[in-house]
Amino acid sequence: ILFDSYIESAEIVLIQQEIPEETVEFVADMCKELDVPLLLNPAPARVISQSVIEKVAYLTPNEHEASILFKGLKIGDVLKKYPNKLFITEGIRGVRYHNGEKVVLIPTFEVETVDTTGAGDTFNAAFAVALAEGQSIEESVLFANRAASLSVTKFGAQGGMPSRAEVEGCLKK
Repeated sequence: ILFDSYIESAEIVLIQQEIPEETVEFVADMCKELDVPLLLNPAPARVISQSVIEKVAYLTPNEHEASILFKGLKIGDVLKKYPNKLFITEGIRGVRYHNGEKVVLIPTFEVETVDTTGAGDTFNAAFAVALAEGQSIEESVLFANRAASLSVTKFGAQGGMPSRAEVEGCLKK
């Protein structure tokens, strides 16, 4: 199938949950079979099967979504269970994950917030780009945090997304 060749040639696949659950499962299976990393942004929040969680390379819930995905579990324990896989976005505090040794918080950048619409989408897109380009986990989270922080300084999801040049320019400062 042509779809297979697109997936197979990808450095990373990014999906979210505004698509049917069966599609998420299908893509997770295909990416696992083809050994292509899958980044799943579990938004909007709904329960995900353990099978899908195991197959994704990166899972990026916000705090609310994490409480639905891992109901009744302590976040520190869940992060430890999924080192370098589970990245919980915490708004103005940043992103928390376990690096295999300890829980790490990569703080966000201080900005004047105008509209948070699309910040999660911006984070995930920038995170996927940085990972696909071979940046380290920490560098990728930093890049994604910077992009998301810039996105909240403007109105709208698409209108708020910064260009790569804007993100890189701010990172150099």
